[in-house]
Amino acid sequence: MGNHQKIKILAMGDSLTKGYTNHGQTHNPYTLKLSEYLNKKFKKIKFEIENKGISGEQCKDMPIRFEKIMSENDYHFVIILGGTNDLAYGRSHEDILKDIINLHQIALSSKNLVKSIAVSIPQCLFDERNEKIFEIKKIVNKEIFNFSQKEEKVEFFDLFNLIPFSLSEKELMSFWDKDGLHFSSLGYDHFGKLLFDFLEEIIFNYLEKLKKEK
Repeated sequence: MGNHQKIKILAMGDSLTKGYTNHGQTHNPYTLKLSEYLNKKFKKIKFEIENKGISGEQCKDMPIRFEKIMSENDYHFVIILGGTNDLAYGRSHEDILKDIINLHQIALSSKNLVKSIAVSIPQCLFDERNEKIFEIKKIVNKEIFNFSQKEEKVEFFDLFNLIPFSLSEKELMSFWDKDGLHFSSLGYDHFGKLLFDFLEEIIFNYLEKLKKEK
């Protein structure tokens, strides 16, 4: 395995992918910390992570640009996080789920794809204030998980439960922005570390498979 071997990763999503925090005055995407950990762990591999998060975007608006991005590049891994804005606009769980699955189907159509990572919609302050939206969020997340169980190349990353909003007040202040919707810079760093922990074995197994195929 040469020093120049690359693994390309695409992060697709909304403001939570872009790393929006501090009312948009600061951006600290989780991909920065993810890249740092991956390149430190797998020293002979060069990880190239492209962040394509757009603030305010709904899942229904992502396919056109996503298809263009996928047609112009070959990615080994795609990370998809969306749905928060769709919930804010009152969309049904059926429509949100359909659009999220569509995004994964676009990723799966790439012949070089190793895995598409389905990230659950995370918790936020507004879950406590709107029970209806909270229930829709939980249904969508459950169905995303069910979808991942049927697709060999889709892995479910449960951000919803990994960073719960039922943390201590000190942890809430650390991990969430003051708006209660986005993560703080520290929260995005934590997200990146959690995702690294999740991907480490998946990537290791992929690299071992490549060795055996040589």
